[in-house]
Amino acid sequence: MELIDGKLRALGLSIQTLLNCSTTQALNLVRDELRDLDYSSTLSRACHTCSTLAIAIPPPEKLPLYYMYLTVPSHRRAFTLARLNAFPSRVLSGRFQKIPFSDRVCECDQKSIETLDHIILFCGKWVEERVELITPILEENFLPCQSWVLSILLSDQYLDSHSTFQVAKFLARVIAAKSASPNSSLE
Repeated sequence: MELIDGKLRALGLSIQTLLNCSTTQALNLVRDELRDLDYSSTLSRACHTCSTLAIAIPPPEKLPLYYMYLTVPSHRRAFTLARLNAFPSRVLSGRFQKIPFSDRVCECDQKSIETLDHIILFCGKWVEERVELITPILEENFLPCQSWVLSILLSDQYLDSHSTFQVAKFLARVIAAKSASPNSSLE
């Protein structure tokens, strides 16, 4: 009984609290505390590649909505890579090549770090694509061109399916252009 009491206290619960609840309420309380603990643990480890948490998108409880309406495989792949913070960039390739972060600069100006938000929102190489595909989304939704907007552009919750398609189309074009370039940041 002491072991159980200790584990409950670690979750911020007590045996008395659970005894005062119905079985269903007690199970839900414990489940919610365990989910919060798991989320906190994941968040503490998710500061880099291959985690949606790195760009402030909570992990989905079920299949992400964009899987349903992004039917073009290259668009779905590009959008998924971006959501997992594994989109081809100098930040990603530099990580695996052990290049110092400050040296992972973009070709557009040789001084900006080539992060995903730089590619989508600021990079001089993708101005035409951005004006055609991203800028209308920002204007329609009254969003500023700032780094925090990236989590909105890659989320299932805030934009309609057409906007998500436009973002995915932009990302697919970037990947296609990078793969055709000999100096690309693709593996």
